[in-house]
Amino acid sequence: RARVICSAASSTQAAQSAELQRLFDAAPGFMAVIRGPQLIFEWANRAYYKLVGSRELIGRSVFDAIPESAEVYRSILKRVLVTGEPFVGRGMPLMLVDVDGVARNRHLDFIYQPIIGADGEVTGIFVEGQDVTDAFLAQAKQQLLLDELNHRVKNTLASVQAIVGQTLRVDREPEAFAHDLQARLKALAQTHDALTGSRWQGAALRAMLMTEFAPFAAQQIDLSGEDVILPPQSALPLGMVFHELATNAAKYGALSDPDGR
Repeated sequence: RARVICSAASSTQAAQSAELQRLFDAAPGFMAVIRGPQLIFEWANRAYYKLVGSRELIGRSVFDAIPESAEVYRSILKRVLVTGEPFVGRGMPLMLVDVDGVARNRHLDFIYQPIIGADGEVTGIFVEGQDVTDAFLAQAKQQLLLDELNHRVKNTLASVQAIVGQTLRVDREPEAFAHDLQARLKALAQTHDALTGSRWQGAALRAMLMTEFAPFAAQQIDLSGEDVILPPQSALPLGMVFHELATNAAKYGALSDPDGR
């Protein structure tokens, strides 16, 4: 009778264990149980295996199974074992080597939760977390874009300041100053539009010239040569140069005469 009862209890326990394994395997986050002072893997769910490239885990120490984690995580795991206090990591870096041998940087949100035995001692660590690499990279990219935007705004304001100073030196009359300043700012804006259209990869030289010469008769303009893509750091100042040359030609040169070319 005792043997029958024990057998039934074992079957129930095994069924419960299998059910828990199915539940944990269905979870989106990675989970694992690490036991003892040697930090031996006792259990891991499907997401954890996927994270580490389906390598062998059970019965191996953390730093034997995942040697690339030793440098960053050894002291953290030891501290949890000694103090019994959980550790929460946000965006923690981990270089993982895939099954194909390629090393890739990952960023993880996780918690190391100490497992306390009946005697009050720490017997292991429960690991639970998520791979937040995509979100981390997106945030880093957003910060890079903000920094680039800030840099461009400062450069644009410096350009505007220079344009105003140049116009003040030449034009003393308010009407002439306003007219020339607006024209120069428009030329600057047109170059910005061209760069924005290419996501600031560059601006086509021919398109910039045609935009600047648009107010004039087509037969007065003769463009030849292959098109060139100007990088942003060249396109902005050259856009202003083209504007000044076209303005001078319209006032004093070929474009001041309907028959000019």
